[in-house]
Amino acid sequence: MGVGWVAYFVVLASVALLVSMNVESFASPYPYQTQTFSPTGVIRSVAGGPEVNFGLSLTNIGSQNCGFGTCTNSNSWNYGFSSSGTTQTFIRMIYSYDLSSAGISGSQIKNMTFTFAGCWHGSTGRTCDNTGNPGFDSNGGKAIFMIWNGTTWLQLGSQLNLGTSSDSTADSYNTYTFTKNSGFSNGYLQNGILRIAIQTSGTTQNSQAVQQVVDSVILKAKYYVPPSDTRPNILVIMTDDQRWDTIKYMANVTKLAGQGMTCTNDFVNTPLCCPARSSFLTGEYAHNHNVWTNAQTHGGAKLFNDTSTMAVWLQNAGYTTGLIGKYLNDYQKIKTHVPPGWNEWHALVPPAYYLYSANDNGAVSGPYTVSPANYSTTLEKGKVLNFIQTANRPFFLWWTPNAPHIDGSQYATPAPGDISTLWCPKDTFRPPSFNEADVSDKPRWVQNLPNMTTTSLLNMSGVTGTQYVTKLRITQICALKGVDDAVGNILSELGPELNNTLVIFASDNGYTWGEHRWYYKSCEFDECIRVPLIMRYPSLISPGQVNNQLLQQVDLVPTILQIANATPKLPQNGKSMMPLFSNPSATLHDTILLEQLVDDTVSAYPQSFYGVRTLQYKYIELNNTGEKEFYDLTKDPYELKNAINDTNYTSIISQLTQTLNQLKTQ
Repeated sequence: MGVGWVAYFVVLASVALLVSMNVESFASPYPYQTQTFSPTGVIRSVAGGPEVNFGLSLTNIGSQNCGFGTCTNSNSWNYGFSSSGTTQTFIRMIYSYDLSSAGISGSQIKNMTFTFAGCWHGSTGRTCDNTGNPGFDSNGGKAIFMIWNGTTWLQLGSQLNLGTSSDSTADSYNTYTFTKNSGFSNGYLQNGILRIAIQTSGTTQNSQAVQQVVDSVILKAKYYVPPSDTRPNILVIMTDDQRWDTIKYMANVTKLAGQGMTCTNDFVNTPLCCPARSSFLTGEYAHNHNVWTNAQTHGGAKLFNDTSTMAVWLQNAGYTTGLIGKYLNDYQKIKTHVPPGWNEWHALVPPAYYLYSANDNGAVSGPYTVSPANYSTTLEKGKVLNFIQTANRPFFLWWTPNAPHIDGSQYATPAPGDISTLWCPKDTFRPPSFNEADVSDKPRWVQNLPNMTTTSLLNMSGVTGTQYVTKLRITQICALKGVDDAVGNILSELGPELNNTLVIFASDNGYTWGEHRWYYKSCEFDECIRVPLIMRYPSLISPGQVNNQLLQQVDLVPTILQIANATPKLPQNGKSMMPLFSNPSATLHDTILLEQLVDDTVSAYPQSFYGVRTLQYKYIELNNTGEKEFYDLTKDPYELKNAINDTNYTSIISQLTQTLNQLKTQ
């Protein structure tokens, strides 16, 4: 039997009558609108037999007019073919939606929902009452829904199984909804037109017909409308104790890096949580903001002066500000306090994976029980998404997940199920400095560390240092999977707005995994002070950049403030990174300051120190013992040889000493 094809194009004379201007109402700066569209045209084609019972009325299919058993010639559209024998069936209907009234491009679409109401049947009636099954043979019929992206048809959702002539529910009235939540580009709109297709296929049984009753085909699109304030949103994701070399395990963060700039030589001035975070909030060195450690007499949230911070400055400049996650260590001592400058405040009390409490805008609740939904990274992700969905623009959001910090077990806690996934590392980590054999050239605090093959610093019964670090590394990397998954969700939620958002991924400090026999932070070695830094903002940063210039974490503050057109109220120890965006070879610093003034939490080992680092050299002075260290990082990247007494470096050490003395006064 020959296959006959028929194709038609139907357009309504007045598009305005077909487009429903249903615009949902949001707070003025919120940059999304949702609009419902009815079809303005249809291209139909059929193969398998003569086209029958067309009955087209675009007005009828612009809204739902019937239901089970009530669809008729006057309120629905019936289209298909009548078969004169067993034949291959193909029916395609392409609906056109005119979005030109929204004045947008395809890339501004955040998500869309397509809803089809009606049925498939095999008789001449249109009742959709399950009495006239479509005439498919025992293999059954199929229907797929597709969207045109300018180049090809992409399937929406799963295919529908339409059953057979003797066993089908497809002739019962149903509503089918298909959603696309991301991935839109300009190709989806051709001269303002978006196209959706419904395609039916199968083999007919004997001479039975296959027709489709269309009650309504409605498109609902949510799209980005740039706010009048064109300054970018600012999203800072700051993990806790994450090493710079763990980004490779994070697929979404790696993708973010490919879309922006990776900074390979970014260092924290003080490698400890509370001082480092205080520096991020103020742009000051620890010796200026006076938060030296995590708690007790020299640090913690209670000691921090929160009256003049980046949050206050950005809020004063018109930004909606939010913190979600960890604030400063020891915050539990002032757990009902909400610092100035924050529109939204959702801080863990104290930070943990489970059994934490939370201060939500001044109301403290908890502790949260142990359950998958209460895993802190998961719970915080929901709050981040809600902030993005509701905050007035532009916004500044500081999300600070607890991962990959250790908990009371002395290990990190991955999200439920993540510890057993293939995602977690199986390799053995043994850099040249691991359990360093000869530490006679190192300061006494390192010399006093036990050999990792015999015992653990944590005095864990039956566990050597090597065994502990092996498991610690696995749990910390696995705990980052929850963060990485959340990053993917968050960037997707930003949708078209992502390109007008400065995204920064960083950590508060690094961590050692047995290098120099140490497995903690608060040390002068690169594993403690080097941190990941990735920045994405396509208006200023070209994708795929790798920047190897010397940077320090306090540079983030003047960078953020300059992009936001906000003014700091404290002298800044960092410099704006803006020159690097246009000239990656530009130099911000020849030398940066390192300082660990005291760590009350680990008094037995690391000493307080001052130091400086360049791209090639590192010079350290231990404050309590007078010991000194010098490393040529080009020749000795693992810091195995303390060259402080090498006369070949006498002049360089003298210059670095002078620079250190200058930086200590700034």
